[in-house]
Amino acid sequence: MEETGIVTEVSGGFATVKIKRGAACGKCGACIGAGADMFITVENAPRAEAGDTVSLELKTDRFLTASAILYGLPCAAFIAGAFLGERLSGSEAAGFAAGVLAVAAVWAAIKLNDNKISGSGKYTPVITRVRKEKSRR
Repeated sequence: MEETGIVTEVSGGFATVKIKRGAACGKCGACIGAGADMFITVENAPRAEAGDTVSLELKTDRFLTASAILYGLPCAAFIAGAFLGERLSGSEAAGFAAGVLAVAAVWAAIKLNDNKISGSGKYTPVITRVRKEKSRR
């Protein structure tokens, strides 16, 4: 997955890049902020400067893995929780409640591990191209 953005700030080997929320983002709400722009801090290995237009890339396999963690695990948890809850209690309402609790547990686990996951750098885009012309945005 590749996005284009503008470097807004450079500090200590890292660059903050402003990117437009893409069509692939839709309105899922996973990213912080409700506006059309998103900001991400990435390692600045190519030494981009403020105002440079850059291309950011996240490898497809890592994008798919992150999507599976954020969307697939909660869906699987709901299905498993609903199935087990209904089987153990004999009530559809209890099955639904168990599914909701399973989703909450998975989201809590994801949130608790967020710093470890994001700190690994595995799911952070990298700057692949720098265009030195200054942006007029």
